[in-house]
Amino acid sequence: MTKEIYATFAFETFMESKPNHESILHQWMEARPQLYAARLAAGEYFYRLGTVERGGKWADETSPEQFKQMDIAFEQAVRHVKAALSLHPTLIEGYYVLAKIAMFHGDDGTEQAFIQQALKIAPASFRIRRGHMQALLPRWGGSYEAMERFATESQAYAAQNPRLKILQGLTAWDLGKVAVSRKDYGTAVQLFSKALATGEYSQFFADRADAYRRMNDSAKALADANASLDLYPQVPEVLGDRARALIDLGRIEEATADMELALKLDPGEKSLKSVRKWVAEKFTSDAYEAQKRSHYDEAIALFGKALNIDPERHETYYWRGRTYAQKGKPDMAQSDLEEAIRLNPHYFEAHQSLDWVFAQTQRWDDIIALWDRFLREEPDNANAYLERAGAFRHKGDMPAAVNDLKTACRLGNGNACQYLERAAVRP
Repeated sequence: MTKEIYATFAFETFMESKPNHESILHQWMEARPQLYAARLAAGEYFYRLGTVERGGKWADETSPEQFKQMDIAFEQAVRHVKAALSLHPTLIEGYYVLAKIAMFHGDDGTEQAFIQQALKIAPASFRIRRGHMQALLPRWGGSYEAMERFATESQAYAAQNPRLKILQGLTAWDLGKVAVSRKDYGTAVQLFSKALATGEYSQFFADRADAYRRMNDSAKALADANASLDLYPQVPEVLGDRARALIDLGRIEEATADMELALKLDPGEKSLKSVRKWVAEKFTSDAYEAQKRSHYDEAIALFGKALNIDPERHETYYWRGRTYAQKGKPDMAQSDLEEAIRLNPHYFEAHQSLDWVFAQTQRWDDIIALWDRFLREEPDNANAYLERAGAFRHKGDMPAAVNDLKTACRLGNGNACQYLERAAVRP
C-alpha cells in the first residue's frame, strides 16, 4: 500500500476539466469496451467536472443551476465507475470516487458504505482513509472528535502503510485553514507545522506555503511550495502559488514556466484565475515601467510573457501595441491594437492609438471605418465623433467633418464646440 500513490497519479491525470478529454475518453471506451481503466478514467473526469460545475462556495451561495450541472456530471461519473467495478470488483479507486460523490450529495450512509467496501479490500489504503477524513470534517457534517477517532483507529494499519500517520495531522491542518480564512496567518503557520510533525504531506506544505505568501515571506513560501511539488508533482494550484513567490523573488523566467505548465495541465482550474491575473498584471506593470524608460525591447518581451499567462488581457495588447508604435513597428502595433479592440470593442484608448497608427500613412478611410465600428457600439460617444471628424477633415470631406463636430458638440464635447465657433459654424 505504500506505492498506492502511483496509481493515484495515474488516474488523477483524468481529474481535469479539459474539454478535449471527453471525446478522447469516449474514443478509448469505444475501442476497448472491456477495459476497466478506460471506464474508471471517464468516471474520474466526470467527477472532476461535477466539482468544477458546483464551485467551491457554500451551498447557500451556490445557484440551483450549478447544482443541476453538478448532478448531470455526477450521474455520468457514477455510470462509468460502476461499469469499471463490474469489470474489476476490487478496484478501490472506483469506491473512492463513489464515496466522494455521495459526500457531495450529503449522503453519509452511502459514503460510509463505499468506504467500508474499499477498506475490506485494502484496509491500509491511505487514499480511502484520507477521503473519509474529508467527509468527517465539520463543514461536511462531521466533527473534529470523529476525525481524531478515525485517525487513531487507522493507526492499527500504520505498520503496513506508514503514510497513515499523516491522518493524525488533519485536524490541525483544517484548523489552520480556518485560521487562514480569518487572516490569522501566524496561527495558521503554527497549525500547519503541527500537522507536518505527523509526516510530510503535500497538502500540508502547500497550505503552509500559501500562509507564508500571505505574510509576504516569499522565501519560505517558495521552500514549502517546492516541498509540496516534490511529493505530489504538477498540481496546478501549487504551481500558481509557487509562481507568485518566484516573481516576488525576481525569478521571472521560472515563474513563467510554472504558470504556463499549470495552464496546460488544467486550464479550467478556477483557483488559477486570480493567480494568472496577478502574475500577468505583475509582468504588465514591469513592462510598462520599461516602456516609460524607452527600453522598448525589454517592455515588448515582458508584455509577451504577460500574454503567455493571460492571453485575454486586452490592456496588455494595447500597451504592447503602443510600444511597437513607439519602436517604429506599425504593422505589429496595428495587430496588437486590433486584438485589444476585438477583446474589448468599447476600448476607446485602443481605437485612439490605432487611429494614430493609421494616420502616420494617411489611411483616412481606415480611420473612418474604425470609428464607424466603434460608434455602432457607442452611438452617443462624443469623443468618437470628434476623432472621426478629424479623419474626415484630413480626407477633405468638410461637410462630414462639420456634421460630426456638431454631433460631438451636442453630446457635450467642449473642444468640438470651440472648433465650430472658430469656423463660425452654428452647432
